[in-house]
Amino acid sequence: MPGRNPNLTDHQATGSLGDILLKSLLSEPAFKVAILTRESSRGRTSIPPAARVITTVDSYPQKICFSVAEQLKFIDTAVAAGVKRYIPSEYGLDNNNFAARELSPVFRDKGRVQDYVRLKEDTGLTWTAIACGMWIGCSTANQIVILSDFATTQVELVETIERLTSETWRRESVDPSLAEGWSKGDTAAGHGLTNIGFTKGTYGGHFEPLYQLRNWELALPTRDLEGVVREALREVGHRDLTEKGARQIKNGALILAQRSTVPELRE
Repeated sequence: MPGRNPNLTDHQATGSLGDILLKSLLSEPAFKVAILTRESSRGRTSIPPAARVITTVDSYPQKICFSVAEQLKFIDTAVAAGVKRYIPSEYGLDNNNFAARELSPVFRDKGRVQDYVRLKEDTGLTWTAIACGMWIGCSTANQIVILSDFATTQVELVETIERLTSETWRRESVDPSLAEGWSKGDTAAGHGLTNIGFTKGTYGGHFEPLYQLRNWELALPTRDLEGVVREALREVGHRDLTEKGARQIKNGALILAQRSTVPELRE
């Protein structure tokens, strides 16, 4: 944003994802970053001093909670405050895909947020939703920015791990009767449904054949499957194997959801 010194408010600045995003925002000297957090948040101690911290007491009304559906209230507040750009929490698929919305309540709620920010465009609020798969300038206003390093399959992924580690991993196919489990109140099934959404092209998780990728517009580096797998293996202790890391790799088991491979990528 040349010539601008934007004020940014981050209401999801802690945790495994929020911490990384916060550090990235703070690396840009032009940004003035404020963090909205609860008084009892254990993540407050990890917030760098360069960020201004706005603390709410734990007894504050429930409407300040940070569930996906509650983003609607944040959008209304942003409009009232004259915020120029709102970036909703996405982390994932093309949440315009109605099949994905039907699959999982996570995608459904995120889709509702996208629908809502569209309704607010005539107020002057602009928005950007970033679909980046399973892990910005004016040209991105009121758009979904599709990002992807590469596309792969679960089979190709495990074969790459085996080749780099010289270990054979046990494969177990599981019949994904997750929708039935979810309907019976099994909340754990929701995680499985989310995983299927990312790995099966039907729900919009395979961006390459459907959209123009925009990595280059954001000057993102080029990455490939082998490089990403090598990086992940180093993080869990493989090659100079620690005893713990060796045990994790040797005893590893990969659970492959039946029929969840992106069909367009099969050779």
